Amino acid sequence: MAQTGFSGLLRTPHAEVLPFGDVSLNYQVEDNIVKDAYYYQGAHKTLLLGLGIFPYTEFTVQNTFKRFNGETGWNSEHSSDLSFSAKYDFGHFIPQEWFSLVLGFQDYGGAATHHKNAYAVASKSLFGFRASAGWGQGSDKNQMGIDYLDGPFGGIEYQAFDWLQLVSDYDGTGVNAGVKLFTPNDLLPYGWQANLTWQAYSNSDTVNRDNQWVGLGLRMPLSGSNKAERYSDNAVQAWVDERSVAELQAAHKVSTSKEQSQQWQGDVPNRDVVALLSAELAEQGFENISVALEDGSLKLAFENNVFNWNELDGLGVALGVLSTLHNGSFDVYLLNNKVPVLQVSGNAETYRAFLNSKGNYPSKDHGLTFSTVNLSSAMSAVAWQQPHYNNGAYRARLILAPSFYSTVGTEMGVMDYSLALSTNLQMQLWQGGALDVRHLLPLMHSDDYADGEYFANSRHKSEIDRALVHQAFGLPNNILTQFSAGLVRRHFVGAMNETRWQSAKGNHRFSAELGYLDHNEKNLTATPMLINYRYYVEKLDWALEAGGGEYWYGDKGFTLASKHWFGDTSVTIKYQDTDEKFAGLSFSVPITLTKDMNPSYVQVRGIDEWSLSYRTMVGNDACNCLNGSMATTTGLQHNLARVYDNRDRLSDAYVRTNIMRLKSAYWQYAQ
Repeated sequence: MAQTGFSGLLRTPHAEVLPFGDVSLNYQVEDNIVKDAYYYQGAHKTLLLGLGIFPYTEFTVQNTFKRFNGETGWNSEHSSDLSFSAKYDFGHFIPQEWFSLVLGFQDYGGAATHHKNAYAVASKSLFGFRASAGWGQGSDKNQMGIDYLDGPFGGIEYQAFDWLQLVSDYDGTGVNAGVKLFTPNDLLPYGWQANLTWQAYSNSDTVNRDNQWVGLGLRMPLSGSNKAERYSDNAVQAWVDERSVAELQAAHKVSTSKEQSQQWQGDVPNRDVVALLSAELAEQGFENISVALEDGSLKLAFENNVFNWNELDGLGVALGVLSTLHNGSFDVYLLNNKVPVLQVSGNAETYRAFLNSKGNYPSKDHGLTFSTVNLSSAMSAVAWQQPHYNNGAYRARLILAPSFYSTVGTEMGVMDYSLALSTNLQMQLWQGGALDVRHLLPLMHSDDYADGEYFANSRHKSEIDRALVHQAFGLPNNILTQFSAGLVRRHFVGAMNETRWQSAKGNHRFSAELGYLDHNEKNLTATPMLINYRYYVEKLDWALEAGGGEYWYGDKGFTLASKHWFGDTSVTIKYQDTDEKFAGLSFSVPITLTKDMNPSYVQVRGIDEWSLSYRTMVGNDACNCLNGSMATTTGLQHNLARVYDNRDRLSDAYVRTNIMRLKSAYWQYAQ
């Protein structure tokens, strides 16, 4: 990453973007950029997070600051600035042998736009050299004295060795020169690569800008397989779901020696098939197991509470075990809280061939069909011979996770935070019924969250902040609804409902939330009424959402969101417009083992989805106020998307897109 907030040379961009699915974390230090009251006077440091959010599209969050932590309260020594940037590669529309071309912009729409500019740049590579030339429009030049990327700019890079690059560029203020060092490709695990950039020289005539700066960076794929490999250099290719076995082994850490041929165990008496399958699935940790064998067709229902990164891991294990004991057709029902959420139908012999296929392009002929429609009626028609084996009701599940309140890029400092331990007791009561109680235990906080300081009232307290009973129902026509009653958000007592409808393939989803809750200390009532529509683009694991209505604290407006899946990590970009306008970014990841402990009377595990979110006010030249209460939703942890829909990923469209995960999960966990 360049020092000015995008992938590039030293202070200028080149015509490349981060690969799709890659993230780049960077820390850079420079003395005295531009002399200006408060913001530019003094030494500066920069944190950069770049992401290949789409094919050919790079998105960057930049925070430039003076001191990471210092005196409490606002003062000129902090002067932290948060900005967003984007860059798009048009090179796939141009013959590869010509040149590459990108357009980009920085810091548009914020309250204090210290880095605002737009640019176009072209690059050409030849004999280890890459030359770049472009034109920029630095629109804040008159206001802040910024003149980099204002007019013509360019540079040249020479890749002397795999680990060494020599760089020089002209940024509109002067010529800069330096070096970049890279770790060898295979040195770091998981496809990571570290780098160091040193700008050793600059003849810029910009007042008080130092000649030298140094930066450290780490680039890594967000998921085990690099999504960029699914696309050619010049055009987006069709989705290829038959990824190689070797790639799957690297992604899920499956050793080659483990991949053996799966065999059918031969003719087993019907009664033994039912008993053996129930016992083997229970040994894997599955619950609420029901099995039946009717006219040679095997019926199985089970619930997964051990593979909490993704339901597909549990489904892959169950299907693999089933196909070793049975040689005919089957119907498998995946349950959550004993509510059926997915039906998988197929033939065991065909599925075994799929599991055993190898090579760079293993067979995609799995023979499976998937459905989420009218599952309760289909299950009720089965005469279950082994019903509810390893019953999961009334088992205490303790979910441990960090609870993290934080602010980034405010005038109080780069980051202020309050950290607590969240202990969430969840217990399945009956079909669709659950108990949900959470306690927060404060652990530590930054100075500005201390008593008497700016964020003191937002600090964690030792308390039970949530105590709810939930009841979900599966309704006809692919409708799922959940009623919740009790205490939420520390002080609100009342009832809520969430209802969603999903299309048969799962690409379309409509949902609604409404509630009525009273504050137990203040004369305040929350009456959220929100509707939402989501469209899922399976080829990119991408969900587009639009919704709005009345939010928790009474403000009315809408939210637009773009959610991107990289394995089990999701990145969401949001735009919200209620009483004020905000743009934000959030990361969500599972913080638990890939396979948690088998449930017994008590199951202790981590959280299936932990989120870190930040946003900044846009479209307001007066201030960049936090206004954390605006556009607030119910935000229940025990919601339909997470508890019943695999974090909104349980559909025909999603499972088919990620079908190879069924195979890799079986070889990793069941062999």
